Amino acid sequence: MPGGAAATHQPSTLRPRSTVQLSASALLALARPAVRPCCRPGSRIDILWRLMKPAALVIFIALAIAPSEAAAQPPTGTDELRIALLDLQTTLSSPSIEVGRARPRLTAAITWLINNHPRTNPADLSVEYVRSIQQAAELLKIEPSPDVVEDVTSELEAKVDHCRKLGIGMGGSVLLRVDTRRVGAPVENWQVLYLLKIYERVPGAVPGNFPRLSTPTERPVEPGRYWIWARDPSTGQVSDRSLVTVAGQKELLVDIAVP
Repeated sequence: MPGGAAATHQPSTLRPRSTVQLSASALLALARPAVRPCCRPGSRIDILWRLMKPAALVIFIALAIAPSEAAAQPPTGTDELRIALLDLQTTLSSPSIEVGRARPRLTAAITWLINNHPRTNPADLSVEYVRSIQQAAELLKIEPSPDVVEDVTSELEAKVDHCRKLGIGMGGSVLLRVDTRRVGAPVENWQVLYLLKIYERVPGAVPGNFPRLSTPTERPVEPGRYWIWARDPSTGQVSDRSLVTVAGQKELLVDIAVP
């Protein structure tokens, strides 16, 4: 949505590891043997008992402050992706979600992605890619209108197409190059913006912009369906938006007509 107000997506909050915290007096009390052995002061048993106290204290403190092995580990990108895909599958199977004629296509896309997930290279996953899958599930829950269902289905199909054509697991990126043109001739110094199409239905969604003015300009983006347009920073004039499927290849060149 050209000229929209800026907002930012908040990253997921991960739960930190838990540690055991005890006071010094509590540690001393727990480390000290409950009953002193009955023996003469200075005897061998008395000496061993005295030596045992600091050693026990050191061991106990080390165990107390060490992170628990059972503490929850931060989820990886592939873990979050798997959870998002299962959420999509669960949402689709909910009796309250009516997806109409798109159900066979939507089911096929979700099933294919779930089956392909084990082949995913964690290095190919970006936060934005995982977020787009999460957002697709949220849109189906909140507003499963025919238009939304079609947009989500087409978005997932674009991701499937990218994986299939490049023979990869989920994720990846496409180097998107954009030229701004007027009557076929290159026009310089326009800012190029882009927005994943399903995000136009998300309140506060913010378009991304290319790192430099045209022309040309380029940046890697995650596979999907995007609105792409240009804006003249000096006048505020905006071009029409073009819907582009960015998938199935490593590089893509797009021309945007500017007024």
